[in-house]
Amino acid sequence: MNLCTTVVRSAVLSLFAFSNIISAGIVINGTRVIYNEKEKEVIVRLENKGIQPSLVQAWIDEGNEEQKINTMDVPFLILPPVSRIEPGQGQSLRITYTGQALPTERESVFWFNIVDIPPQAENNDGNELQMAFRTRMKLFFRPTELDKLSFTDAIAKIDLFISKEAPGDTVKIYVKNRSAFHVTLSSLDIQRGSKIIATVQGSMISPFTTASINLKREYLARDYQVFLNYINDYGAMIKRPLTES
Repeated sequence: MNLCTTVVRSAVLSLFAFSNIISAGIVINGTRVIYNEKEKEVIVRLENKGIQPSLVQAWIDEGNEEQKINTMDVPFLILPPVSRIEPGQGQSLRITYTGQALPTERESVFWFNIVDIPPQAENNDGNELQMAFRTRMKLFFRPTELDKLSFTDAIAKIDLFISKEAPGDTVKIYVKNRSAFHVTLSSLDIQRGSKIIATVQGSMISPFTTASINLKREYLARDYQVFLNYINDYGAMIKRPLTES
């Protein structure tokens, strides 16, 4: 789950230090959405862990988080798009693929969004700060042609190249994704034995593309091993060694 945007509304912002803050209580069951093409729908479960009702709006975008909802054209429907969830209650959101043409030989990625808007207090005297919390997570669409493959197979198709010949104090590490799946690379660890000597933050690597990462040359001066830290379909962090190609 990635908390990307906080929308703040206040009658008197200068009174921020003296205002009450209403925090969001909506929790999403899961950290990503996997939509296999053969499925009629995918259900995302929301729960209100707070002590007051929340109004929730949900939508899907293609990656531009600033785009207006009414201008989006994505091949998915969400029902209900807006719902009120009482404290201690839940709500199931049904995501349906509309059949619009998408690549058949690789996974496609979209973003699932919810905005959680707590209700305005009845005794609001104008000094209360009300916050709407926006949460985004990845939605991966897997076409039928990938049914015989698994995400574990994809990780086996990650290659590592290091440009040690380049001059200067830094080298480039190239991580090539030869699979049809998106690989969310959390980080790379450079280790000597069991000791981590450097950690480099990663990013999501699209199918059949290569990501480059800068690293100080000194970390590769003698024996080392590179480890890939990636996030699997269940949101768990997995660590595996990478061998240079």
